[in-house]
Amino acid sequence: MAGIIRSTLKNCTETFGASYSTAGTPFTTANIFSKTITSEAGFVFTTPPTIDFSGTSRGSYSFTFVDNPSDGVKNKNLTSRAYTVNYTYGLTQPTRDVVKFFATAKRIHSDTTTNVYGYDLKENSIKQGGEKRNLLVYGDAGVSFSVLAKVTGGSNLTSTSASVKTASSSSTIVVLKVSNPKIFVGMSVTGTNVGASVTVTAISGTTLTLSAAKSLAANTVLTIGATGSFTATLDNNGKFVLPITFPRVSSAANYTITLTEIASESFSGSLTSPTSIIIYQYINTVTTLSTTQSGSDFVISGNNIVHTIPGNTVRQTSDDILFYVSSNAAAGANAAGTATIRPIKTIGSFNTSDLSGIESISGQGAILTNGTDIKITGLERSLNQGTTRTTSGNSSTTAITLSSANAAIKPGMKVTGTNINNVVTVASITGTALVLSGAPGATVASGTTLTFAPVATIIGRFGINKSGSANDTVSILANNIIALNEAPVAVSVAAQSIPSNDPVNVSLPATDAESDSLIYVITQLPLTVSGNVSHGTLKYGEGNTAITSVPTVLPSGTKVVKYQKPANSTTATDFKFKVNDGYQNSNEATIIMNLTN
Repeated sequence: MAGIIRSTLKNCTETFGASYSTAGTPFTTANIFSKTITSEAGFVFTTPPTIDFSGTSRGSYSFTFVDNPSDGVKNKNLTSRAYTVNYTYGLTQPTRDVVKFFATAKRIHSDTTTNVYGYDLKENSIKQGGEKRNLLVYGDAGVSFSVLAKVTGGSNLTSTSASVKTASSSSTIVVLKVSNPKIFVGMSVTGTNVGASVTVTAISGTTLTLSAAKSLAANTVLTIGATGSFTATLDNNGKFVLPITFPRVSSAANYTITLTEIASESFSGSLTSPTSIIIYQYINTVTTLSTTQSGSDFVISGNNIVHTIPGNTVRQTSDDILFYVSSNAAAGANAAGTATIRPIKTIGSFNTSDLSGIESISGQGAILTNGTDIKITGLERSLNQGTTRTTSGNSSTTAITLSSANAAIKPGMKVTGTNINNVVTVASITGTALVLSGAPGATVASGTTLTFAPVATIIGRFGINKSGSANDTVSILANNIIALNEAPVAVSVAAQSIPSNDPVNVSLPATDAESDSLIYVITQLPLTVSGNVSHGTLKYGEGNTAITSVPTVLPSGTKVVKYQKPANSTTATDFKFKVNDGYQNSNEATIIMNLTN
């Protein structure tokens, strides 16, 4: 068996592939793979690479590593780590071990250059309730660049406010009531008497310096950073940190953070100008699995499976599927017109192709319309055909007592009978204690015959690998996998000519609306039409097996018999047959044979 290697790397490379073998001699230990993780040119590992065995049978694994340079961890100049992974083979091999590697290299900063090298920002989707994230831009100390963070096509995320503490007269210096760490040099400033094109030139505690002198009254509320980009400058450590508050939303949104160089070619490496970072925010999504039908042939019961997950996130969940699909038809009739409970039957295969709301299918998985990634496993359907039972005692509630137990009664069966005026199903059955899904709608008298319609039980397991961007519904289409059976029809023949004394092949005509395979049954041996006296013989098959009693079930695929008349007889004769499609018997058909010489 093969194990899987998953690597999460940034600004570094690795050797070796994505899988390894766990096949070997039990109770021996061997090197199963070696992997070296190396930083890109101009980068080092300020935090060493790590290995994670949480997704494996941990006791079977061990590892060693060699760092280059050997003092790299201590001196923050580590450029590579070479791993050797060993495995102790067991009697059985693991089915899905996953070894994970994590590594992030940081750029080496030079004091002699004036560049912005890159940024760090969590770019995965934001929760519906909002989040606070820090944008870190790094490079050489003193380098300036432009920053714009806004709702895409909307307002700035950096917008904040501050209240003036003391009035000022034609001054660039404004004293605020409280300090505000969200105010940065270069941000726009608006408010009463501020005018246009005013920006922040300095901020220190509660002292705000404006780009133009203004006369402001005490308690004036200033709006800062609401419009346009602003100029940010890397500090003495070569860093600029911008806290960004992403708000709570009621509908999906996305945000654009734009970094633009001010000095020509000051963005270096893979950082281009402008660099736009787009982050998506999705609402909590609801994914529902149900069972539906295109017509009204069935009564469907069972609980829908509902998962609520933050939109566009990985959240592996799973639940057992349990639905009941019961016949909604009244007592039907077979081909002979005899009243009967119409059976149900399975049709086609049962897999994800029998689900609605699916955009694409891959194996046991599927992608729904709005991007939800689901998995469906173990889909099965089992049939229980209908039955009847009488009641013992009166009841107008969901609790009904039967005259005797009946193992053929199953949960989900539709229940009908005198004074059952509502559509109800079997909620549970224990011995003679029947519980309905709802009240019958009237009083069901003692001795009432209840009819329990056929039911299909659908089971499996439904899970979500990743939620989509909006609510999704996926449904099992009952009509694709279950159908009410149509009884086959055996066709009578009014005049089959038997012209000689030699054995004659006689076909047994029959039809089935659903093209089910039919089994033929002889129900009457040849008799004279007028006197009902035995007259001739029937045989079947290559071996000319004689049919001597009824009913005789013919071998599968046999629908022709051989008739041998008495020598020189001219007496009209008939025999009878019926067919079965695996669910229902047909009518009984008659083959009348006119005997001639």
